[in-house]
Amino acid sequence: MSIVNMYAANNRSTISNQMLHQQLHQQPMPRRQQIAVYQYLNPVYYAQMMPVQMIQWPVMYQRVEQKYQEVEHQDLPRPKKPTPPDVPLSELEDEPPKKVAKQTEKENKGFENLYKRHKNFKKCRSEAKDFYLIMFSKMRVTKELMMEWGYPFFENVSSPSVTIKSTVYEMHKKMWIQEEDRTRRCVRCNEEYSIDLNGESRSRCRYHNRGFVYNEGKENIRLHSCCRNEVGISIGCKHETFHVSNQLFSSELSQFIRTPSPRILDSRSRKMYAIDCEMVYTTAGPALARLSVVNMKGKLVLDMIVKPLHAVIDANTEFSGLTIEQVNASKNNLETCREELFKLVNSETILIGHSLESDFKALRLVHHNVVDTSLLFKNGPHKPALRNLTKQHLGRNIQSDNVNTFGHSSAEDAKACIDLVKEYITCHH
Repeated sequence: MSIVNMYAANNRSTISNQMLHQQLHQQPMPRRQQIAVYQYLNPVYYAQMMPVQMIQWPVMYQRVEQKYQEVEHQDLPRPKKPTPPDVPLSELEDEPPKKVAKQTEKENKGFENLYKRHKNFKKCRSEAKDFYLIMFSKMRVTKELMMEWGYPFFENVSSPSVTIKSTVYEMHKKMWIQEEDRTRRCVRCNEEYSIDLNGESRSRCRYHNRGFVYNEGKENIRLHSCCRNEVGISIGCKHETFHVSNQLFSSELSQFIRTPSPRILDSRSRKMYAIDCEMVYTTAGPALARLSVVNMKGKLVLDMIVKPLHAVIDANTEFSGLTIEQVNASKNNLETCREELFKLVNSETILIGHSLESDFKALRLVHHNVVDTSLLFKNGPHKPALRNLTKQHLGRNIQSDNVNTFGHSSAEDAKACIDLVKEYITCHH
């Protein structure tokens, strides 16, 4: 008769603690059975005498065992190689044995490939988890740094509009204007101009548009990349019959929204994507015209052309790669674009990009889990250009300065950001 049944036959209230302790030591038993006896016979004594670890141990074991079973259930089992089928001798005499051998070899090879895919899937899943943890803990841009570089933020939960701090590049510029203001400053030639009731200007614009390079023969002399003339002396080598501005209305600050909160068991929470946007110039300033999203494998998972709300003045084809006809023919607007993006992204998703504050402004989006390659590789007071980083760390050319190049590719830029992040992890972690 077991000790549990022996004491259960008596009244539990008459069992002394000393007798219970002596009987348990005289008849050794496994740890879990000993705890069960204490708990069944004298719960008060059990709670007083047993250590906290022994009390919690069954619950902990049950949780760990349940978790182990869940993980074991999720993992893909290793497929077994099939044994050669039992073929009667009569059938073997009719068919050549080579066909049976080839069929069996083909089946074995198929199972081997299946196992390799399963193994690679586990490896990719573990690598993706490691990538997320490294980026979240080591590479994510801090809130202070995001505010310093002009990322949109809500001051508090009830704020109707966002706050965007002016960066070192915008310190002496008026970036937000009132709708009744008819004065603009051209982003190309930096001249002040006025607009008509349609939001357009009719004055001539001469400008340089491809940044600066330093003369190899002379020090501290900057040249325009487009025409190789000295900066500050030569007039613009390009001209248009209208001006464009990158100023926006102050009312747009209330159009920003947050990325959605995660749902229960939300698969978007541990995802990582690189995004890049292309903008065009409208009568109300710059507007989103294209969104590209690339996953960690470099695969393009979302690519949309967006039609702005206001009329397009200039598609900025040399940099965006888009034409006015392509933009106006699109049936997507900003709302549908964000809806498609939110199918992939929530507030816990890590978004990767180069100077993402400009992309978030175009998307009218607030997101805090960010890896910015312009800040990740920053070494000095100014941000490095994406094409320079790609050339230096990856050894390939993007955004070529060739005047015959038909625009940038937002998908190519997003993929370059993914490769730069992988290169950074490889070198530093």
